[in-house]
Amino acid sequence: MLTRSAGAVSLTRHRVDCSDAAERQRYIAGVEAAFGAWGGERRFAWAFDRSCGAGPADLAVLVDPDGRWVAGSAVVPRLVRAPTGEVERAGIISSSWTLPEGRGRRLFSDLVDWSREVVREHGGSIVLAFVTEANASCRRLAAAGADLIPTSYALWERPADGEGAAPGVCTDPPSLLAERALRPVLGAHGFNYPDVDAWAGQLLARPDPVDVVRVPGGAAVIERGPDTDRLLAAIADDPAGPLDPSAVIATLLAGAARRSRKLFAFAIDPAWQAAARRLGASIQAGRLCVLDDRRRGAPWTLASGDRM
Repeated sequence: MLTRSAGAVSLTRHRVDCSDAAERQRYIAGVEAAFGAWGGERRFAWAFDRSCGAGPADLAVLVDPDGRWVAGSAVVPRLVRAPTGEVERAGIISSSWTLPEGRGRRLFSDLVDWSREVVREHGGSIVLAFVTEANASCRRLAAAGADLIPTSYALWERPADGEGAAPGVCTDPPSLLAERALRPVLGAHGFNYPDVDAWAGQLLARPDPVDVVRVPGGAAVIERGPDTDRLLAAIADDPAGPLDPSAVIATLLAGAARRSRKLFAFAIDPAWQAAARRLGASIQAGRLCVLDDRRRGAPWTLASGDRM
């Protein structure tokens, strides 16, 4: 525990006991009080109990003198593969929330400091966060010294049903999809999933339904939200033949339009960001925030489904 002062109120940092059902429910209640429906116990278990080769998540909350949990955040551990092939532990800041009475006190800055401590405790140095540029958390992470790598959040509210064919079902087994998806990208940092189960747990076995469909040159992993198809990953069949972003997106737009659904895609690759703009997406600027001075300016390759 560590006591912090936020204005006139003294707050205590408390490590959440994820084996305690009551504490799990209190954390879920905090997230949902801040943001609305989040996913309950099923999403908590998927996000925080599951290991991708680096162990389960750590969670902390800031508690006021009356025992109320005012803010909270998680650090989800991952393995990162550097261009040299070296693999190192990292942590993703995830599911951070602050109740209305705690906003404007820079409580998130305290939780960023805690996140760095947690990653160091586990022998790592890289702290990552995925944020929109307009989010106040982006400013707090920039103030903490994060490298801010441009990303895009692309949304098609009413996809046009053009002449392109809608995607068909992909029957490739998870082992083959994982083999293709986990090919290292030369010169870039990326997540290292140690086996098929770790990759499939992140990309395929999610709280919302997931389908794998055929797109020109490969496969796309699609999460089916209530009214939105979310592109989680696009996987090329041939390592020597990279996917054409415009062709992939056009195919997914055709499929979404025919079911009267929206389409969402996250992109860090400039080619995919440019294709989304050309195809009429509403773009929200984002940032991959990297807290690790040794990797300032380094390139990263990530799929939307890697985010937490």
